Parts: sequence; C-alpha cells; structure tokens
Amino acid sequence: LGGDAQIEVNFHDSLFGEKTGQAVAGMKKYVPTPDGKLKAVMDLAFGQTDQEGNYVVDPDPQRLAGTASHEAFHFLQDFYAEHSPSDARLLKSVYKMKDGKVNYKALPGSIRQLWKKYGPDAHRAALRGTLDPSIMSNPAEFQAMTFEFYKRAKQAGVKSPLSGSYGNFFDFVYRFLPRLKNSLMGRGFQTSEDLFTRVGQGRTQVGG
Repeated sequence: LGGDAQIEVNFHDSLFGEKTGQAVAGMKKYVPTPDGKLKAVMDLAFGQTDQEGNYVVDPDPQRLAGTASHEAFHFLQDFYAEHSPSDARLLKSVYKMKDGKVNYKALPGSIRQLWKKYGPDAHRAALRGTLDPSIMSNPAEFQAMTFEFYKRAKQAGVKSPLSGSYGNFFDFVYRFLPRLKNSLMGRGFQTSEDLFTRVGQGRTQVGG
C-alpha cells in the first residue's frame, strides 16, 4: 500500500480458514520472502456462507470493501504494536478477560457508550453475553468491531468519538484505510465491475 507498508491483496472464489476449515470472507497472513523478510498478504473471498450453511458466491462490492477494511485493520494493529509499543500495551490492557471472554461490563464507559449508540444490537448482545463467541473471545476481533462503530460515529460528524490512546489509534487507522481504496484504484480498479472482470481474467493479485 505504498512506502514501506507493502500489502499484497489476493482475490479468491472461495476461502477457508486454515485451522477450522470453515468458509471465511477474508484473512491476513505473513509469508516469508527470498530475502528473509515477511510479506503481508490479505486474502479476500468472493463467496460467503448463507443462513442455511451453504457456500454461495456473492461478489458484492460493499461486502468486499468491508472485509478488506477489517483485515487491513488487523495489519494496522500489528504495525502499531511494532512502532508504538507503549500505546499498544495500553490498548491491550483495556480488555479484561473473564471466563475466556472480553468482560464487556468492565470496559471504559466511553467504549460502551460508543457501542450503545452506533451498534445497539451488538451492545445488547455483549451485555447479555450472547455476542458471537469469535468476537467476544478474541480481543483483536473485539477491537475491530469497536472500530466499525468508531467509523459510524466519524461518518455521523462526531469529531472525536474516543479520546486518549484509544482514540489516537483509531484516528490513525481511520486516516490510513482510505489508502487501501486509493491503492486499488491506482492500479486500474476504477469500478467494481472492472475489478471482477480482471479477476475473471486471472489477474487476481494486487501487490503493494
């Protein structure tokens, strides 16, 4: 995605978790390069699992964009941890685990208020303890969902939805993610139709 932050983006008809074998919309990984470094790779799938558990191809541009943003967020978590370790440790300390899950009620009030206003259904589920276990048991995924609500607040005109180190990190991510879109556009993917045409022709790789 420009500069030293190179991320290779690959598109697939289908994608399955390496550990679970279940269909996933996207994933991030690091692969070794011939010069001994690690290359960041984002895999995105055109398909998804429907409510009946069947795998169907669903090349919806908005869904793909959302998945790309989600996976990019995780790369940025790693980047932030490397370049601002003290802030990263502080962010990590926000999450108190209880019985293997994020203790939602122990989170700072500002975060819970953000969820309540911009993700009311998720807020209620988190209070009841019925939120998707893959989110509640994984602080990184929980933070990614918090960022989704942060984005909604920013898009609604809220200047600083969260303050302190948490707000600084989310602001950093919020300003960076548009580079993902610009990077794709800069490589000729001007529209979703153009993207899908190129994928159909086998040109499925977008290097940073």
